[in-house]
Amino acid sequence: MFGGRSRMLDQTVLYAPIMKWLESNGFKALITGGKKSQIVVPIKDLLPIKTYIVPDIVGVRGSDVAIVEAETDPEKILEILGKALLWKTIATFVFVAFPKETCQEYRIMEKFGIGLLSVSEGDVQEVVKILPTDSLGLFKVLEIHPLDFQRQAELCQQIKRLLGI
Repeated sequence: MFGGRSRMLDQTVLYAPIMKWLESNGFKALITGGKKSQIVVPIKDLLPIKTYIVPDIVGVRGSDVAIVEAETDPEKILEILGKALLWKTIATFVFVAFPKETCQEYRIMEKFGIGLLSVSEGDVQEVVKILPTDSLGLFKVLEIHPLDFQRQAELCQQIKRLLGI
């Protein structure tokens, strides 16, 4: 539990542990949610009712992009899944993160190739695992939703510029 509080948390308290977890998995990470947006992703061609969306946390590892959407309210799972499906079109790895106390194993996420993270103050557990340990695992992540490699490359460059790499 974060700071011993049982009431609904502000999702920004999840960001630092998630960023550390991404970095421990070889990603250079950047928190973009909860403050002035640094990464704005245009999506009007994919979803005409919305011009852009902003990810909570992004990471790059080589040419791969990871995006994490954090949420504290499990009742918002459908809204978060919708965002995650959009992210799947432009990022190799997409995760949804909940505090450990409210994290439930949403089995549908694996079918969509979306990872699920359970977050506590000093720990992040990959409940639905999508980070591959071999090339077959990467195929499993990519086979469900075709990736727009050009868009991912553009996003990757934007993130790398902000990280100074």
